[in-house]
This record gives sequence, structure tokens and C-alpha cells, in this order.
Amino acid sequence: MGFFVERFLKLLHLDAAAGVPELMMEGTSVRAISRLTGIHIATILSLMVTAGEKCQRLLDATIRNVRPNLVPADELHSLVGCHEKRLRPDAPAEWGSIWTWLALDSESKLIISYHIGNRDAESAWEFMRDLRARTEGIFQLTSDGLRAYVDAVDAHFATSIHFAQLIKLYSSPDITGPDWYSATSRVTGTIPSVKVGRPDARFVSTSKDSTSASGCTFVATPAERTPTAANWRTTRLHLAFGLRGITSAE
Repeated sequence: MGFFVERFLKLLHLDAAAGVPELMMEGTSVRAISRLTGIHIATILSLMVTAGEKCQRLLDATIRNVRPNLVPADELHSLVGCHEKRLRPDAPAEWGSIWTWLALDSESKLIISYHIGNRDAESAWEFMRDLRARTEGIFQLTSDGLRAYVDAVDAHFATSIHFAQLIKLYSSPDITGPDWYSATSRVTGTIPSVKVGRPDARFVSTSKDSTSASGCTFVATPAERTPTAANWRTTRLHLAFGLRGITSAE
């Protein structure tokens, strides 16, 4: 009888462990997951690392030789530890702003490539290197106006793809809200800029729509929407900013 009880408890713990990533994706905090499942916080963090490593191996094994037509690329902002402005002198080096670089197949919504790092030339170089290793053929790549993309695309793709940037024009920050409300700028227009090849002007957009003659009219890009809509930790805030962008464009 003791063997069967031990086996049952082991299976019970395995089921609880399998539910940890799902709870995390639903926006549940690590401490709340520990209370709900009875699993120690250190074990939960270890499970998240293990799940991430397995996902990385799956991505490396399966996302190869992709032949997309339209690929928007963008960066998704997040925080580690605390906001950049609140960093203490003795804070760990990895704390502060962190960016997830994403490249998406517009037709299948497949995330072809990603990179986590700073929003700088080094991260752009690594991001384009990984995208180049996973794709084949000629496709159209569109990014925002970050200058680091230009050198990275030239280094890894040269003239083998069509590449354009969509430069967004912003208004002055909105400071009419209450004190706790972050002052944000609104997108007032866009300027497409061809960098390599002959990209189709109709699809020079990092958004799902190109309703204006100048390109996309709001800031909620599919490369951002795909992970944020699946992760309830970021869905509400992301959609709120996206809707404000749509309203301002209209």
C-alpha cells in the first residue's frame, strides 16, 4: 500500500508542476503559485528555467528553413527587478529594462526568431543572425526606425531580401492625466523608408493594417500582440496603449 500511496503523491506533484507554466502565463505571481500548488518558490523558478530551455531546444529543432513572404520585426519592452529609473547603485547588473526582439511571419503568425537583450546594435546583430539561420528565400522585412537594424540586416542578409523601415512620428507627451498616470506620446503619422531591394509599399508596415497612405496607423504590432495577448501579465497594459494609439490615429 505504501508504494501506491508514494506513486500517487508523485503523480500529484507532477500534475502540480505541469500547471506551474500555465499559472505563470495567466499572470499569477510566483508567491501565489507557491500557495496554490504547495511547491516551493525555488522549485517554481527552477521549473520555469527548465521549461524555457526545453522550448529553446524545440525552437532550434523545428523552426528551420522557413520561407516567409512578409516578416515584421519589433522589440517588446519589459523590466527585470525594477524600472531603469529606480535602479540603485548596488543593483545587480541584469536589472532594469530588457527587450524581447521578435520576428513574425505575418501570414501564419509564427514567431520565427527572437532575442532577449538590450535595444542596441549588439542585440540587433544577434537577432538578425538568428533570423538569417532560420529562413530561406527572398522575403520582405519591415522594422521600426531603429538605426541598428540597418547595419545588422546588411551584415547577415546583404541584398538577398527586401527591407524597409517604418519611422513613426510622435506627438508631445500627454500630461493631462492624474499624477499616477504615465505621460505617453501618441503616434501621429508614419514615414516608410526603403533600405534594401524593392519592398512592396502596401506592406511596409509593422502593423496588421496599412489603412493610411503613409503606412500603419497605430502602434499595436502583430509581433507584440502575439506574445502579449497570450500572456495575461502584459495583455491589459499592452491593449490599453494599443487602443490609445488607434484612437489618436483615427
